[in-house]
Amino acid sequence: MQILGVSTFDKTPLTQLIAQNQNIKEQNLWNLFDAKT
Repeated sequence: MQILGVSTFDKTPLTQLIAQNQNIKEQNLWNLFDAKT
């Protein structure tokens, strides 16, 4: 998948949403990791 021009992409809140989504996914992974140990 190719990302659109960064200049136009930066102006949209989409990047923030994606970043937040990524953070949530990583936190969930760590929570699962902690639960196993």
